[in-house]
Amino acid sequence: MKYHTMDEIFKVAGEELIDRAINVLGNKDECLNWFNLGIMSFRYKTPYELCESGKKSEIYDELNRIEHRIHS
Repeated sequence: MKYHTMDEIFKVAGEELIDRAINVLGNKDECLNWFNLGIMSFRYKTPYELCESGKKSEIYDELNRIEHRIHS
């Protein structure tokens, strides 16, 4: 699996989603790692892959769960 750069992620996710992820996850490095990580609630797809397939709302939902410490 390819490790995507922040520039690549920015192109598919957009500024608003990246800002939200940085805010919830704590910093840019954590955001970068998270977007490249297979997430169990996404059936082990990465947030990057979900952005590519137009499923940003699922990423926002997951970030809300993380922020409020709700397990899915």
